[in-house]
Amino acid sequence: MSAARRPISSRVRFEVFKRDAFTCLYCGRRPPVVTLQVDHVVAVANGGTNAQENLATACSECNGGKSAVPLSSIPPSLKAQRKAAEERRRQTEAYSAWLKESFDAREAEIDEIDALYSSHFFKSGYVLSDSARASVRTLLERLPKQRVIEAVYLTAGARPRDPFRYFCAICWNWIRGAS
Repeated sequence: MSAARRPISSRVRFEVFKRDAFTCLYCGRRPPVVTLQVDHVVAVANGGTNAQENLATACSECNGGKSAVPLSSIPPSLKAQRKAAEERRRQTEAYSAWLKESFDAREAEIDEIDALYSSHFFKSGYVLSDSARASVRTLLERLPKQRVIEAVYLTAGARPRDPFRYFCAICWNWIRGAS
């Protein structure tokens, strides 16, 4: 047998509306688009009371279609879904910007090492090949930039037959822990 439904006073009804910012907690709509009602979180049929902590703002469409289904089992409102999607979009944009900034900073480091290397071993205008730049990128992921620059100077001082191979060998020896 279900509990007897007691009317909710106008004062309590408007306190609940104010607490919930005059917004349907199910769909997120507000007046004048919808007419608001006070809904029981735990239905009267399931033993719910008229205590304010058991009351929630709902539009007439959501409240009428909900029946005695508890608030916890209602899927998130479109407003909540939209808000979550907007937050995901903002985070994705921020992450993409951070990735681009990181990539651009790494490319600037490679350009700096390319210019230094070229100035020691080739006439002006020389640039490292794409595969050599990829090697420098890998080295910069494992060594501080200053250490890679030091390897360029050590290579320049040694004047080996294959400078880039010598330069990479120095860096890989440092990476492996040999000094």
